[in-house]
Amino acid sequence: DYMMSSSSRGVGPANRSMLESARGALQVAEAALASLPGAADRARRRAELLDRRDAVSPRVAALIGHEPTGPEAEDELRSLREPAAPDEAAMAELARELEAVGIAVGPEPYERDDLVLLARAYVSEHEGGAVRRQELDDALAALDEAIATMRGAHERGQQEVPEHGPLPELAEPVEATSDEGDDAEAQARTLREARWAEVEAARAAVTEAEARVARHREASESLARLEAELSAAGIEEEAAAAAVATAEADVALAEGSAYEAAVTAAAEAESALARSTGREEEARRALETFDGANTVTALVQAAEARVANAERLVTEAAAAEQSTAASLAEVDAAFAAAAALEQQALAEAESVDRQQLVDDLDWALLSRLAAVRSVGLAGSVPLVLDEPFAVLDDDELTSVLDRLARLADAVQIVLVTDREAAVAWAAQAGSQRALVRSS
Repeated sequence: DYMMSSSSRGVGPANRSMLESARGALQVAEAALASLPGAADRARRRAELLDRRDAVSPRVAALIGHEPTGPEAEDELRSLREPAAPDEAAMAELARELEAVGIAVGPEPYERDDLVLLARAYVSEHEGGAVRRQELDDALAALDEAIATMRGAHERGQQEVPEHGPLPELAEPVEATSDEGDDAEAQARTLREARWAEVEAARAAVTEAEARVARHREASESLARLEAELSAAGIEEEAAAAAVATAEADVALAEGSAYEAAVTAAAEAESALARSTGREEEARRALETFDGANTVTALVQAAEARVANAERLVTEAAAAEQSTAASLAEVDAAFAAAAALEQQALAEAESVDRQQLVDDLDWALLSRLAAVRSVGLAGSVPLVLDEPFAVLDDDELTSVLDRLARLADAVQIVLVTDREAAVAWAAQAGSQRALVRSS
């Protein structure tokens, strides 16, 4: 056990002598400095610097948070940064440049620190890549030089390997190892990679098959929608044609007896009006000539009745003419709408891929065949097709019928149609493949 006390042995004689020697050397140095020319200017300059240091010290302390204690205060001041407001245009331009080189910067608004970090990382990586490329170029140049030296020695018939300078690290040959454990590990790694490659190939095949099924479903839905639109357009066209025919009949009737009757009635009304006007004038003259009150009153009443009848006939003729004009306008509007629908249907039909349409019909027929092939007590159900190929031309119809004929061995197929191309195909195929029944 021991104890430590605060007692001190004091400064020894050797230390005192060293201190005195140092003080003497300092006095000698100060005297030598004072004896040099310009001592007064140096003293004044030193005093000015000390005054400036004393004046700047509070400001430095306010910036760095503590009193400056040495040269490290300058480094602290240089490391200070004043945050500046981000320039949105410069940030957007930097983001575009980073995206142009394949770096994802995310959506706006951009963070300045994130963009600066990404840009510095790219610049650092680019600089490292440049250094790496330079090393590779140097290694390739050294290898080319060594190969040229070896070829020259071989052409000269030299048996020994010629001497050459040291190669860069990247150009040095890799030492091969013959360890059985390494070989087994490499083989196992290769086998795992092959199995994973097979799994990835199977996944890709399944994905492609699912995509093809989705495309087929979309094509089937598109075909059904187009067929429905085409059927609706045909119905609207037939309705418009019937309306046009009815309107033309009405116009023909209006231009015939009814119109002539209306014109005749109007002419008769005008002539009756003229006659009544003349008789009114005659009545007025008679009123001036005769003094009999009863005779004059009767003539005036008869004239007024005839005038009213004539005005009624003229009004009826004008109403008939307006009704005929309104009917003609409705017929013209219906015909224009039907023509527009027909043009739209034709444009949609032209935009359909014909080969894709034929393939979709094949798929639809195959699905129908799969549905009717279930054998019951009475055998398989025949597949009845009632004019399903109205949208196909003759060549496409022949191609589809050829495919149906190959499937008729499994399921009986009955096609109801009035297409001459179907009859011609059946005649060409022969009675063994197709039988035509007409009604």
